[in-house]
Amino acid sequence: MNPKLIPVEESFKQWKKDPKYVAAYDALESEFAPTSAMIKARADADMIHEQAAEAMGTTQAVVAP
Repeated sequence: MNPKLIPVEESFKQWKKDPKYVAAYDALESEFAPTSAMIKARADADMIHEQAAEAMGTTQAVVAP
């Protein structure tokens, strides 16, 4: 039997209706901010993980999410 796959966007819409979920999600914002900033900066610079790691003087494993 094949399970029905639900797109994460659809699930997220449902989860956002739950005030407890929203509060927990918002509470984690500061923990995800550095990663989000790095992803945005790497995308803005049009760099792949390996290039970003080299520019930072580290390895690809360190910068990959």
